Amino acid sequence: MRACPHSLRATARSIRTTCRSTRIRGLATTLSSPASSDARRAANEGGDIGCIAPCRLSRAALRRRLESLYPGVVAIEFGAGKPAEVAFCSGGANGAMPALLASGADTLVTGELREEWFNVAQEHGLNLYLCGHYATEVHGVRALAAELSAKFGLPWEFIAIENPL
Repeated sequence: MRACPHSLRATARSIRTTCRSTRIRGLATTLSSPASSDARRAANEGGDIGCIAPCRLSRAALRRRLESLYPGVVAIEFGAGKPAEVAFCSGGANGAMPALLASGADTLVTGELREEWFNVAQEHGLNLYLCGHYATEVHGVRALAAELSAKFGLPWEFIAIENPL
């Protein structure tokens, strides 16, 4: 399993979130160019809470891909029609936005954001895709369960719930 090429760091959380689940890994593979493996970290304190990957999809293709993976995607598209880099941050990315701006990534896929980031997206020419807090966090829960199961030989079952948020 290949890690995301770059990390997104923020002070608001020290939660480590990765692109390891099948759905996210498949999307990251679709977006990433194999030739670009140079690691770059956003200059900020805190733990890694996401990743940044080069994008080889158009904005329209990225949106269609996200809509096929998540119900109810909110697309805020003020950025390039061909994004250069896509940042991924599960759950809420409010604390990661300053690091995103500093990183130079022009597109963010996350669960949710506060209202003021709409204006920031306009001012900075960003594409923001809000895919649902719960929907984007289940990947990490499943990955952790699978890893603990493999390490300790424990059975596990993920019980999905209907959660529109």
